[in-house]
Amino acid sequence: MSSPAWLTIIVSIITACGGGIVGWATKRFDAGWATKADIDRLAGEIAKLDVQLAKVCSKLDNDNRRLNSIEQSAMRSELFAATHDRTQHEHQLEVGKRYLAAGYNGAGHVRITQLKADYSRRLASDDWDY
Repeated sequence: MSSPAWLTIIVSIITACGGGIVGWATKRFDAGWATKADIDRLAGEIAKLDVQLAKVCSKLDNDNRRLNSIEQSAMRSELFAATHDRTQHEHQLEVGKRYLAAGYNGAGHVRITQLKADYSRRLASDDWDY
């Protein structure tokens, strides 16, 4: 699954700010307002921020994997629940579409096929007594 939109925004802001800082520092250096030592110190701070950002991104990736696992479990629970009425059946079919769109594999595919076949049979015979 792709990164959340807010993560992309945060990375974009940090990248833009990092470029702005480097541009600001370069102008100050060219104008004689900053020394090479100032630039080196600033580069060191940027490197520290980069390391911290890498750690945060790693934690976010781990959290994203856990959330995907929870989402998959929730979808499977909904798919494999006993169907009691037409509304629930249709909801299970919608969950099945999301399950397939997310690229999940396993027994969920078989259950989705069963739900579709049962729904088609009930629709054809107008049999909605569960």
